[in-house]
Amino acid sequence: MNNSLILAVDCGTSSARTIIFDAATGKQMSVAQIPWQRTEDDHGATRFDTEGNWKIICSCIRKNLEDFDAKNIIAITTTSFRHGLVCIDRDGSVVFACHNADPRSDEQVKRLNETGLAETVFRITGDSPTINALPILMWLRENHPENFSKIWKALSVAGWASYKLSGKTAVEPSMASATCLFDVKKLEWSEEVLKIAGFGPEILPDLVPSDSKVGSVTKKVAFETGLLEGTPVFVPIGDTQAAMIATGDITPGRSSLIGGTFWLEAQTTGEPITDEALFLRTQCHCVKDVWFNEGCSFYVGPFVSWFVKTFGCEDSEGEVVFGRDFDELTRKAALVPPGAYGLQAIWSNLTNVSNWRHCAPAFLDWDILEPSRSSKEVFFRAILEMAAMLAFGDFERIRNVTGLWPSSMSFSGGAASNELLAQILSDVMESKVTVFDSSECSALGGVMIASAASGIYDSLESSVKSMSKIKTEYLPSVEVNQVYKAKYRRWRSIYDSLLRLSDDGLTKYLWIAAGARKYT
Repeated sequence: MNNSLILAVDCGTSSARTIIFDAATGKQMSVAQIPWQRTEDDHGATRFDTEGNWKIICSCIRKNLEDFDAKNIIAITTTSFRHGLVCIDRDGSVVFACHNADPRSDEQVKRLNETGLAETVFRITGDSPTINALPILMWLRENHPENFSKIWKALSVAGWASYKLSGKTAVEPSMASATCLFDVKKLEWSEEVLKIAGFGPEILPDLVPSDSKVGSVTKKVAFETGLLEGTPVFVPIGDTQAAMIATGDITPGRSSLIGGTFWLEAQTTGEPITDEALFLRTQCHCVKDVWFNEGCSFYVGPFVSWFVKTFGCEDSEGEVVFGRDFDELTRKAALVPPGAYGLQAIWSNLTNVSNWRHCAPAFLDWDILEPSRSSKEVFFRAILEMAAMLAFGDFERIRNVTGLWPSSMSFSGGAASNELLAQILSDVMESKVTVFDSSECSALGGVMIASAASGIYDSLESSVKSMSKIKTEYLPSVEVNQVYKAKYRRWRSIYDSLLRLSDDGLTKYLWIAAGARKYT
């Protein structure tokens, strides 16, 4: 088994990544990445182009296999963002597909809110119906009943990828708990919520444990990708939960931050605890008898990317080299004093899954008469500080639910590679922040599950212990923390005022959830 490899198919918000890992060490051997094909539909949502995006996945896998023998791949795992939806008929044809954060079900969510049923759903499923499968399926049934009647199974994006690979459908608790149709206490599809939704459980995949093999690569897929027919395919899992496995957050009382397109703040518990304030999600982990409360900061990755691409230095041919500019802005931002001279970067709100509204992006309190205090690196540092303060605010809300503040926390995802940001996060949180070797923790978490289930290790705990490797630990400065706490308090007051401008229609929301209620 020394040459054994595991292929991970990771469907991110922005792109598809396929990664080959060593099945025993977790070492990343090959990665291929291509952005998704994205088109806007009539509802202002991003349509998930299943035909084009399957070709993208196949292209990535073929690229991986240029340097590796497919016969050495002993298993395939799939992970994805949790709130896309792909509905297929009995022949596997796609009836409906949408991307992450789809807002089309505004009327359905408003109706659930007005009747009080949204809170009922929250108490059972641990989440408020906004971008989940529940309201989107209600919208489809009411607006396109002929298409809804064709649905055989409603899948996540990872579930669709797994189905394409194997021809089989299944779901485990981590992904099921993101649908708003799953009872997080009973660990089963909720009859009460399905009655509210107006459809039955027959369109939902069968529930299986998180380490289940659900099928194997079909002959057709072997031809399309170069994989061997019969290669085992494991049940798809949620990206956040997979990343938390890779960082060793598999027991109660652990805190984790995954920094990508969205920043996801999570703390594990030994029982499902729903948030009485209706702010935070309660989700199932991939690990038995572990749940977590979760916050979500919107568009942190895109905000950083926009700034670097727009204000980075250009080379002689006028092309922005993103990586170089990112590193140079980081280097200069490290020389800016903590607090960034009071400059405030505004975009995401704190998590409020029952009434999600994000005001128009803005920069405030920069001094046009003092260029040294309003340079690009000052703005960039303000963005990094704000990202960390968003995490702080959501962990405060998590503490209100669990009673536990993270004295230490894991930090993974693409954002964790930035040393300045990791230190700012530690200073803002006043917590030890641990960063890991792997830059692909979501994919690696799925590999850890498959490695243990394939017999490489005798348990998930063993595979995590062997493959999870710490890169750096960051310790906080108490003095700097006081600067950030004062800045955070001021930001909270500012944000409420800016949000009212968006509520009044004077500025455009960064994003507003289906059924969101404006201030009264």
